[in-house]
Amino acid sequence: MKEKLETLFINNQKWNKLLNMTALNGDKYFREKHYLDLIKKYMPKEDSVEIFKELLEKKMFKRKFSYECDDDIYDAELLEKKCEICGLKVIEHEYFELYSPSYLSELSKNNIQLIKDYYDSDSKIVMEDVRSNIDRVIPFVGSGISKNVGMPLWLELFKKAKDKISDEYKPYFDLEYESKNIDKIIEMVKRVHPLIQDDKDLKKEIIAPEIKKTIPNEILLNSIIPDILKLDAEYIITTNYDDLLEKTSLLLCSGYEESRDISSFQGFESLDETQYIFHIHGTIKNYDSMVVTNEDYNNLYDSEEKKRILSGLINKHSMLFLGFSMDDTYFSDEFGKICESNKGYCTNYYVMINGDRQKKDELLKTTNVRFINIKSTNFDIKNQYEFMIEYILGNIYIE
Repeated sequence: MKEKLETLFINNQKWNKLLNMTALNGDKYFREKHYLDLIKKYMPKEDSVEIFKELLEKKMFKRKFSYECDDDIYDAELLEKKCEICGLKVIEHEYFELYSPSYLSELSKNNIQLIKDYYDSDSKIVMEDVRSNIDRVIPFVGSGISKNVGMPLWLELFKKAKDKISDEYKPYFDLEYESKNIDKIIEMVKRVHPLIQDDKDLKKEIIAPEIKKTIPNEILLNSIIPDILKLDAEYIITTNYDDLLEKTSLLLCSGYEESRDISSFQGFESLDETQYIFHIHGTIKNYDSMVVTNEDYNNLYDSEEKKRILSGLINKHSMLFLGFSMDDTYFSDEFGKICESNKGYCTNYYVMINGDRQKKDELLKTTNVRFINIKSTNFDIKNQYEFMIEYILGNIYIE
C-alpha cells in the first residue's frame, strides 16, 4: 500500500488533491458516483471511470454492499452472505455497492512527512493559526509571486536599463545594482540614460516593457496564482503593477477581475460585495498611479488621505504576505507600518523562503507577525505553496 500511495501521491499533484479530498470523508461509505465526481473535479482531463477502476485494482478502497430487506437497509461484506432477516443471499435482494478509502493511515503519514520536508518546525502551528483566522485573512501579494511565472523582481525591473547606458557608465551601474539601493540606481539611470529624463520616462521606457510581457495562459494556470485565488478572500492586496492576478481569475472565473488603486479610489462603499485586486502601488494601466521613486513612496505614505485608505484595507484583518523579500528596504519599512497599524486587532503572517527567523524579527521590529518558513533548494516552490494553502483551507488529511 505504501509504495502504491507514494507512486500516486508524490508524482502527481492532482492525485494529491484527489486522495486528500477523498480521505477527508474517509470514515463514510459512498457510491461510485461520489468518487467519479471527485475525479472529474480534480483530474478533469482523465477518464474518471478508468481512474476509479485503477484505484480499485490497487485496493485503495474498502467495499461493502447495502441491501434492502423488509423495508430496512442492511450492510454486508459479501454478496453470498445470507440475510439474517429472510435467509436469502444478499445478491438476491435489491443492493448497491459502497466504497470507503483504505489508505488513510499511509496518506496521513505521507502528509506529515511532506510538512517536515517543506517547512521548518514552527510552520505547521502557524498554518493552523492562519486556518483558525481564515475568515479575516487577506492575501498581500508581492513580486515573488509574479516572478514564479517569469516576471522580474522589483530590483530586476531596472536591470535592462544598463543596455542603453554608454560603456563608460556601465561599471558604475553595476556597482549601484549590486548594492541593491533602488534610490541610487534610479538616480543614476535618470542621470546617464539617454532616453530617461524624469520619472515618467523611467516608468514608460524601463518599467512598462518589463511589466507588459505576455504570459501564456497555461503558465498562469500552472503557477502559484490559482492557489492564492482559491483562498477566496474578500479582496487581495498587491504591490505589483501587473494584472496577472486578474487575468488568472478571468481564466478560472474566480471573481477577482476588477482592479482598484489608491489614485482612482472612490470610497469603500463602492467595494461592497465585490471581490477585487487592490494595487496599493498602482497599475501598469495608469503610469501616474505607479509608486516607483522615493518621492512616489513619500507621497503615498505621508498622505493622510492615502493612509486612511490603507488603514481601511488592513484594519481588523490579518495580512498573509506572499512573495516579498525583506532585502527590499522600501517593503521592510512599509511592512512595519502595516503591521503596527492593525496591532491589537489581528496577527499578520509572512511566508518566507529559507528564512532566518531571528534576522527577520530584528529587521521587522514588530511583534504581531508569525512566520511560515518554506524550505527550498530552488526557486520552484509551487508544491510548497500549493500544499500550504490546501492545508490552510483544511484540505489536507492528517489523522
